Amino acid sequence: MTAFTCRVIPLSAVFCLLFNANTIDGQILLTPPAESVPVPAGTPQTGIIVGGGSSFAAPPAMYGVPDNTAGAAETTPYPGTGTYLYGQPQPKANPGLPAYSPSYSAPSGSSFRIRPGMTREEIVRAMAEERRMKNIEQEEQQDKMWQNFRVKKEIQKSVASLFQETESFRPKQLTKDSVPQTLETTAELLKETPKVPDTVKRDAPVLSEDERIAQEVKAKREALEKLEDSEQKQKDLEALKRREEARQRWQQQRAEAERGANLFEIPPSLRLKDQALKDGWCLLFDGKTLFGWRSQQEGPYAGGQFTAEDGETLCSNPEHPGLLYTTAQFGDCTVMFEYQAEKDAEAFLLLRTPPNPKNLHTSCYTIVLNSADPSRPRGSIPGRLQVNETQIVNARRRRENEDPNEWHRLKAQFDANRLQITVDNDEPANLLDVKPLGYGYIGLLVTKGTVRFRMMLWKPGSEASLFDGVSYDNSWRTHGKAMKVAVLNSALQLAGGQGVLETRSTFGNFVFQGEYSIAYTSGKGNVFLRSHPREPQTGYTVSLQNFPTRQDRNGGKGVDAGAFSGVKNARYTRPQDQKWNYLTIAAAGRQFQTWVNGVPVCEMTDKEGRFTEGTIQLTLPQDDGNVQFRNLRISPYPPRMEKTKTMEDWEKTTYEAQRAERKRKEEEKELDEKK
Repeated sequence: MTAFTCRVIPLSAVFCLLFNANTIDGQILLTPPAESVPVPAGTPQTGIIVGGGSSFAAPPAMYGVPDNTAGAAETTPYPGTGTYLYGQPQPKANPGLPAYSPSYSAPSGSSFRIRPGMTREEIVRAMAEERRMKNIEQEEQQDKMWQNFRVKKEIQKSVASLFQETESFRPKQLTKDSVPQTLETTAELLKETPKVPDTVKRDAPVLSEDERIAQEVKAKREALEKLEDSEQKQKDLEALKRREEARQRWQQQRAEAERGANLFEIPPSLRLKDQALKDGWCLLFDGKTLFGWRSQQEGPYAGGQFTAEDGETLCSNPEHPGLLYTTAQFGDCTVMFEYQAEKDAEAFLLLRTPPNPKNLHTSCYTIVLNSADPSRPRGSIPGRLQVNETQIVNARRRRENEDPNEWHRLKAQFDANRLQITVDNDEPANLLDVKPLGYGYIGLLVTKGTVRFRMMLWKPGSEASLFDGVSYDNSWRTHGKAMKVAVLNSALQLAGGQGVLETRSTFGNFVFQGEYSIAYTSGKGNVFLRSHPREPQTGYTVSLQNFPTRQDRNGGKGVDAGAFSGVKNARYTRPQDQKWNYLTIAAAGRQFQTWVNGVPVCEMTDKEGRFTEGTIQLTLPQDDGNVQFRNLRISPYPPRMEKTKTMEDWEKTTYEAQRAERKRKEEEKELDEKK
């Protein structure tokens, strides 16, 4: 037995440790004795591991005895168990553990504890399990870093190759202290507003397509009048006259067809670029109406009022706060928009929420848009993702110096069980949920103040291709001998006669996207959802008719593109034949919504719930029709999981306090009026 003083280990003790302790992976194990081995009287049992054979990797209390006690720590060798260290730990060395703990955490960074009587095999297994868990944690960290790097690179690539800076939404000028912009903004996905000449007032209205064409024809005629060759000038003028007459006839036909149609003109500032449509982007808010949205009717956030302003802005009413949520449900998707909030406003974005969320922690994913509480900075996820002190301090400083009229940009990307939130140019907040909720609505919750939203877009995520552009035999089957299916320029062509092209797989809740082109004027096509396998033209029918006549509309409901045939009419947005149009269909349970060229056109709820799962069918209902499809893809929804448990309910501490504050102000106002 070798004694030593405080923080000093004699050489003899080191040799004793080296020759009597078990060694695993370069570490000397001081294993505690079994309960049957006698222990010196009056000494507490405390097991540790000696690393490197010369220095103790133990709690500070094990380096010696406290100042107010007498005696010295000592080591005692036991045959077959190694060398075991005894000593009296300091009373307040670790408040989280009892004063005399039978087992401390062994080396620095170790998560397991050595218990009295542990064998060498048990220690080896414990250390192997610890190494395995550390490797898993390192892999998760590397995967997280790689995901962030990949997302940033994709955004940088998209901004550089696809999007242009517009005059209306020019980003801030960067300074030497600012962070370079890498966030994909909603304005960059919209078509550039036609530039107004300097000689025209800036508030002049933007020309319509017909007015622009008329001006071009007039300019062309004036240019032809200046030609010296009279014969060539006459030919060109006659050709221009024929084209103008054909355009006038087309305008008359279009005006006749639009009589009785539910015509909707999208604001020019919200028209999506072709590349944005190809990537799957769609509008959540059309700028003019609340189509596709509804207010909560029952529950703690009922009675909210929102209005459309200036053709592009959705504004909350501070006198009537509440929850506004979409009529469609979404699974994996990306949501982007810009918003402006008063300094003391309380606003949140809810993802995968039910119509009546009882707990904002567990019923949905709640992202803070604006809050007076410094513990909830913008982009944080209360109850699910912890906020550190540095983020709170930075958020408080930012709020003190920012302009109250500043517009903020938010991007929320949900992919499988990973949620990434980016606000402005801040570092993204990443949430990895081991038990994700599945799918649900998108909600805007404003409990205090005025908040404005604009340029609200979304696109599905985790998509699977339904056609590779080369062969369709493995994933599709045909019905109808008259119809001929061919692959032309990476597109499926249905022509020759009536028939059906059906997927071999079945789908329940999903987002379906694709491009379609109708070759002939007034041509027709259909998409059937949740059809019975091998039973043509069953399920829900979505129309693809771009140019219905008045007779078509009088013949029944749902003839416009994006409508549900025989069930629900759609808004007419003038999709064109002989051009590629973009179709999006969201199906979740009994609720459906469609977009044509990125514009929401139809929403439908089947109260009977006739079809829950089935195939997707592309049909040609005309004998002499010709319809092409390309870029077909589908994003299945994950199942709706049980809600997870949390430690607290911040919903009460927020909403109840704000409601009490509003009630107090109302009472004070009534007293002032009486006085």
